Amino acid sequence: MEKCTILVNSCDKYEDTWYPLFKIMKAEWKDRKWPIVLNTESKTFDYEDMGIKTFRLYQHGVKDKWGKRLIETLKRIDTEYVLMYLDDFFLTRPVNQNMLDQCIEWLDKNDDVAVFCFMPAYGENIKDGRFEGFEKRPQDGDYRLNCQAALWRKEILLKYTRPWENPWDWEVIGNARTRRCEKAFYSLIGGVEGPFEYSLKDWSGIYRGKWVRKVVEPLFHKHNIDIDLTVRGVEENPFAVDLTQRPFLKKVKERLMYIAAKYFGI
Repeated sequence: MEKCTILVNSCDKYEDTWYPLFKIMKAEWKDRKWPIVLNTESKTFDYEDMGIKTFRLYQHGVKDKWGKRLIETLKRIDTEYVLMYLDDFFLTRPVNQNMLDQCIEWLDKNDDVAVFCFMPAYGENIKDGRFEGFEKRPQDGDYRLNCQAALWRKEILLKYTRPWENPWDWEVIGNARTRRCEKAFYSLIGGVEGPFEYSLKDWSGIYRGKWVRKVVEPLFHKHNIDIDLTVRGVEENPFAVDLTQRPFLKKVKERLMYIAAKYFGI
């Protein structure tokens, strides 16, 4: 039995991303050995012989919190490890399966490690030289929980995810919970080539619900994918979200939840 499952986090509303995602994945990950679970509400999908599994947790049209659906999906996965992945991570080069196998071997031999994240992390890290190409995230580091492609111990994701969270809560408030975690979090060192490449200048395929043209157009052309981008809409110049523009009460609520998570594990 395989030790890892590829968990593609999506939702019914993003069904139009599945065909390009999996067509490109099949082309760029020819030696894939792990099963795929598509985390969505009610719909099913498969591409050729990839064997994509969905759990259909809800009736059509029924929605629930991202965190609750992630928890229920993880509980139904029977592998020790999961590769967290998003529905707009369109691969731009072949996947390095050997590197993934190496990370699995490291996880097998080092039960004090929680995750290997395949994107460089924000802030200063600890270059302990323990695992080639990776550096340790500090205990108080931001975004130790994040939605980038990463190999996780399933038990860690279950422990630090709450049913009421959306992805943004999870990456900020959920991250505060990990400060009480004794296991180590590792991220790719900047400049090191990881097993995946799925972005262009830090942008993946969708931004604020719209296709990022400079990412998807050349990729879709390369793989003979014909999609009307105007249906979802196109973002020509994605830019960073200005967090200072959030409503005041929302910022207060987030701060209180952050403190509760950091000190009490809520």
